[in-house]
Amino acid sequence: MDGIRLKAYAKINLGLEVLGKRDDGYHEVQTILQTVSLHDKITIKLQGEGIKIRSNSPWVPCNEKNIAYRAAAVLLKMCKSRCGVKITIKKNIPIGAGLGGGSSNGAAVLLGLNRLLELKLSYEELQDVGRELGTDVPFFLKGGTALACGRGDQLQFFSGIPCFWGLIVYPNFSVATSWAYENLKPSRKFEANMEKLIEATHKGDLKVIGANLQNSFESVLFKKYPVLLVMKKTLQEKGAKGAALCGSGSSLFGIFHDKETAERALFHFSDSGYPAWIVRSCSND
Repeated sequence: MDGIRLKAYAKINLGLEVLGKRDDGYHEVQTILQTVSLHDKITIKLQGEGIKIRSNSPWVPCNEKNIAYRAAAVLLKMCKSRCGVKITIKKNIPIGAGLGGGSSNGAAVLLGLNRLLELKLSYEELQDVGRELGTDVPFFLKGGTALACGRGDQLQFFSGIPCFWGLIVYPNFSVATSWAYENLKPSRKFEANMEKLIEATHKGDLKVIGANLQNSFESVLFKKYPVLLVMKKTLQEKGAKGAALCGSGSSLFGIFHDKETAERALFHFSDSGYPAWIVRSCSND
């Protein structure tokens, strides 16, 4: 086998609390991550020499700035392979939207090359590699639903949470993660909500999950971009059980009781000129 195709799924944050800055420069976080059906398509082929990245998006870097590129470089060095790798990334996940597309692409390349190069690395070994590439990469190696603590790479996976319909809305602009963290004042004011979210996720209680969605970055982004607050309120008005910011922004998501209600909300945002996607939550089974 000299080629493989994979789906690299997006994620949403059912809860995200930033607790403070760590000694290593990262921030201490507590977040519940959930993969959803929106995905990029990754094709990996062993051919030629070196690492080549191609994409349908002009905003995707085709060099060392791309996590997928760095993932390939690490595994090629690990196996001392002289072969080259061509990686094609068909982007569907918007960039700079808080959906983890870059990290998901990197995780897909680790999984794909592990098979293509017959490295037989365990999940734990791939996790160790992933941590050096990006804090979300270890999560995307498995996907599903997980509580992430520390700098975001200490994972506790949940099972049994019911599948749900959601709607992701992109406001037509991106937000730099570095800017969001620089302007955020960490606090523990959402601590009670996080406890309720964690308990509800353990129980698979979507009603309680929807009622307690929260994200520390909303205090910063809603002030600078009032349209995001309007979009969140609109999601709720259109029938979402709950709505919140994705990661450090800029996109938002809502959880819906059924697909039909999500579709009606989709039509509203589409008519208003905002890209939107109906998604289904993904398990790691």
